[in-house]
Amino acid sequence: MRQENNDICPTTLAERALDRLSNLPGEIGYVAYRKLKKRLQAKAELRFQREVNSLLASDLVLDLGANIGDLTELFAVKGCEVHAFEPEPETFKLLKQRFETYTNVHLHNVAVGIEEGEAELVVPSSFRENSRSASKHPRSHWTDTKAQTPLGIM
Repeated sequence: MRQENNDICPTTLAERALDRLSNLPGEIGYVAYRKLKKRLQAKAELRFQREVNSLLASDLVLDLGANIGDLTELFAVKGCEVHAFEPEPETFKLLKQRFETYTNVHLHNVAVGIEEGEAELVVPSSFRENSRSASKHPRSHWTDTKAQTPLGIM
């Protein structure tokens, strides 16, 4: 997707005011931050939908941190060739089951990074109770060791 961040920045007078107020300590800053976040999130969602609508069946899409594949499916039904990366083994099993009949979806049970290396995937304790929502929040911890995988894929 194209990088045009200026349409997700505070642009209106109200947004710029909320941006300034969000730097204040206490309740005023917190409320301003939440209101600004809500406005910018709405802009980001509209932009994302425009980008998805502009995709062609010949496009290649990388879904990094695919989770159970909600976005992967969005791209796949448009006919795009999708490479979905999900490092968490249990979540990857769900992803694999969901897309076993899709010929345009290629699944990778690895994480992607900017450098070669190894990372420990830390899963919250709530993950096993509700993997659909909890798996949105696993965290990776980078280590200095070199991995045997190319292109920064961990």
